[in-house]
Amino acid sequence: DILLPILGAPEWGMRLIFGLLLLGLPVALLLAWKFELTPDGLVPDKAAGTATEVTAATGRRIYVLIGFLAALAVVIMIAGRQLVPASWDDPAVTDASESLELAGAKFMNPAPEQSIGVLPFANMSDDPSNAFLSDGVAEEILNALAGVPGLYVAARSSSFYYRDYVGDLAPVARQLRVRHLLEGSVRRAGERIRITAQLIDATNGYHLWSETYERGVSDIFDIEDDIARQVTEQLKLALTAKQTLEGDAPTASTEAYMAYLRGRQRLAMGGIAGFEAAQRAFEEAITLDPEFAGAYANLAMAYMESVQFGDGSVGELEPTIRAAAERALELDDALAHAWVADALAKAIAGPESLTSRAPFESMDRAYAMAPHDSDVMFWRVWLLDHSHESWRAREAVRQALIRDPLSAPMHENLCWMHNQAHKFDQALEYCLRAAELAPHNPRPLYQAAFVALGAGRFDDSIRFDARALERDPADALIPIDIAGVYVELGDLERAREWFEIGEPVLPDHTFT
Repeated sequence: DILLPILGAPEWGMRLIFGLLLLGLPVALLLAWKFELTPDGLVPDKAAGTATEVTAATGRRIYVLIGFLAALAVVIMIAGRQLVPASWDDPAVTDASESLELAGAKFMNPAPEQSIGVLPFANMSDDPSNAFLSDGVAEEILNALAGVPGLYVAARSSSFYYRDYVGDLAPVARQLRVRHLLEGSVRRAGERIRITAQLIDATNGYHLWSETYERGVSDIFDIEDDIARQVTEQLKLALTAKQTLEGDAPTASTEAYMAYLRGRQRLAMGGIAGFEAAQRAFEEAITLDPEFAGAYANLAMAYMESVQFGDGSVGELEPTIRAAAERALELDDALAHAWVADALAKAIAGPESLTSRAPFESMDRAYAMAPHDSDVMFWRVWLLDHSHESWRAREAVRQALIRDPLSAPMHENLCWMHNQAHKFDQALEYCLRAAELAPHNPRPLYQAAFVALGAGRFDDSIRFDARALERDPADALIPIDIAGVYVELGDLERAREWFEIGEPVLPDHTFT
C-alpha cells in the first residue's frame, strides 16, 4: 500500500498481490503445520523434537527477525507519510473545507522568507468595466515574479480571493503562506494610465517600497516589468532582475492585449456567458494580432471549458481546440498555457486518447514551466482524474492546495472526486466551499446539484440548480436538469414548465 504508489504501479497491482497472497495462504499453513524451523534449517515436524536448546535458538532468531521487520515497518511508515499520495483522510485534503483560519493553521508551513502574494489591484477608473485591466496588470506581475528563482509566489486564485479586502493584512499573508504582499491600483483615462504599487512586509505592516507610474497605455508592459524588478530588488534576491524579468512583450498590439485581458477575466468568472465572452475576446485579440500565442492558447482553454462545463460538444469543438493549440505552440513553445492547450487537444482527440502518454507529456511540460499557475494546476488535475489515475489526481490536488489554498477549481475537483467515491456529504461540502470562494461562478452550484441528485436529495438538487441559474441565466442546461429532477419526483407538470424554459435554447435536446 505504501510502496506501489511510489513506484507508479496501477491500482490493480494491489488487488493482484492480494489475490496471490490469498492463494498462497493454504500453502503457508500447510508448511507451518508440517515443518519446523531449526538451526539446521527446515525439517519435518517430528524430526525437530522438543529439545530446549533447539527451541531457544530458534526463538532467538525469530525475535531478531521480528525486531528487524518492526524497525523496517517504522521506517517505511515514516517515508510513506512523506512520499505517498494523500488519502481522503489526510489533513492536507480534509482541512481544505474548513475555515480560512483553520486551514491556514493546520496544513500550511511557515511562510518562506522570500515569498510574496500579489493581491488584485483596485480599479480606480471611472468606468467599472475597466476592472479587467486592474486584474490583468496584477496577474501579469504575478506571472513575472513566479518565474524568479528562489521566490515563492502565491497562486492567482487564492490571492484574488481578497479582492476589495480592507483590514489587517497579516491574516491574509498567513493564509497565503507568504511574508510580503504587493497591492496597488489602476486608473485609466483614455490613452493614459496611472498605476500605483506598494510592497508590504506583512509581519510588521511596514511599506518596503511604493511607486506611481503615469504613462501612456502602450507603456503598460514596461510598467509591469519595472514593478516586478523593483520587488526582486527589495527582497534582495540573488539574481539579475533584468535577465530574469525582461523579455519580449506578449504582443505588439496594445488593443490585442486589452482584449486578451478581458478574455482572461471572463474565463475566470465561468458560466456559459463567461465562456462565450472569453472566446469572443480571445478571437478579437487574434484578429488584432495573429502572432499572439497567449491568445491562441487561452482560446483553446476557453473552448475546452465549453466542452467540459458548458453546452459545447467534443465533435464540434475538437478541431477548433486542436488548431488553436497547434498555432500557440508554433508561435511560442516556451509558453506554459500553450502546452496545456496541446495536452487538452490530445486528450480529446479520440476514444483512446486518454490512454496515451501524449497528453501527459505535454501537461508535464506545462507544469514544469509554471507549477504555480492556477490554470495549469486545474487542467493537470482534470487530465489525471479523467484518465482514471485517481491517486495521482488526489496528490496533484494536495500539492495545488498547498500553493493555492483558496482555489475554487481545486475544491470543485475535490467535490467531483468524493462524488465518484460516493462520499456525497463531503462532496457537497467541497462544492459549497467552491461556490463561496467563487461567488460569480455557477459551476460549483451546478455540480452540487448533480451530487445531491446522485445522493437522492432531490429538493436540494433543485435548490442548487436554481441558485446556479441565478448566477448564469444563459445556461439552458440547468432548467433541463431541473425538469429531469421533477420527472424523478413524478411531477410531470412542473417538469414540463422547466423544460420549456430550456428547450428554445436547446431545440435538439432529447428529453425522455
